[in-house]
Amino acid sequence: MNPKRTDHVGVGIENFSAPSMKSVLEKAGSEVRESNVGLFVTDPDCTNVQIWADQSWKQLSNATPDAGAKQEALFRPRGMHHIAIQVADMSRATEFYRTLFGEPVEMSGNPPRPVFQAGETRVILYNPAPGKPAKIDHFSVLVDNFDATSAVRAVKALGANAELSREGTLNEFFDPDGIRLQVTFPGQTYGNDRKK
Repeated sequence: MNPKRTDHVGVGIENFSAPSMKSVLEKAGSEVRESNVGLFVTDPDCTNVQIWADQSWKQLSNATPDAGAKQEALFRPRGMHHIAIQVADMSRATEFYRTLFGEPVEMSGNPPRPVFQAGETRVILYNPAPGKPAKIDHFSVLVDNFDATSAVRAVKALGANAELSREGTLNEFFDPDGIRLQVTFPGQTYGNDRKK
């Protein structure tokens, strides 16, 4: 059985036109797969990138949200802060994402990791640990500041693996399937005061 993982990144485009976007992508050298939920291209490490209309969920006729239990939300999301993708060949991956998003807006870390801007979301590329596969490593949601101690208790009660950081914040946790999630609040820093 394969481990659970985040299997693709979705990008919403204003005034999306599948034929013109497909033409642009193919001229840039990407193999494009068409579907009823937009276009798909694959990066050099086989990570799928879905390209569709902005707020595309409104176009789905078969997507009715599950009512679920009524409960207080743990976080007040403002949007997606970043998506981190581990890549096997940094130069090939950088060229692929440069084609999609333009020049990196910054190079951070050592070795340097390119950071691309996709709307309000940053896409960060970096190498996996030795012996680990390339993959979508995690995503982080930008949230209003929150009570980290209460949030840890709540996500643990939901089956997540979570602990307070040394700074007393909840930076990340793993859902019951082992998928890594982060929450970032405005002004939050990680490690040596490097903004993520």
